[in-house]
Amino acid sequence: MTPERAAYHALMLSVGFRDAFEQEFDEALEVEDPISDLILALTTVTTDINATIAGLRHFCREQPPDLEQVYDLVWKDLIGRFRSGILDDLGLVNMAWTLAELAEESWGADWWSFRQLSYDYETFLDGFIQHSDYLRARERFLAQLPLSPDLPPDPQKKPLLRRILEFFHL
Repeated sequence: MTPERAAYHALMLSVGFRDAFEQEFDEALEVEDPISDLILALTTVTTDINATIAGLRHFCREQPPDLEQVYDLVWKDLIGRFRSGILDDLGLVNMAWTLAELAEESWGADWWSFRQLSYDYETFLDGFIQHSDYLRARERFLAQLPLSPDLPPDPQKKPLLRRILEFFHL
């Protein structure tokens, strides 16, 4: 298992997604000969999720992962879960925010697009942007394009000041 895969699994296990780790772990037990030190160490703790996460993080401290590759792995996983219906909009936004927080806490990574998706969703819920603006931001996220607060204007959208005034019935 590479440091990038270990970091990816540590993050996904932290938010409750065990399936990818369990599959890769089982395959490693069957295929690796000899079994790597990491997989061998994890065989003693796989029933304790917190110990498994700690073991994966320890491995990443010894062999630092390429955080751009980890970002891509996590992003693709989230996209797959959203498109398959495992995550709805709220689940996608919450997972994106939580994973950005965990990545920053664990490795100092700044996953701005993950946070921006959450900001866009909250701004939509608060009535400051239209649903179409959020959907455009979400589609950019799903297409793995950088999110920008300065997206091209929607021709159907009213100016921001007008929407704020209407929101407060002024």
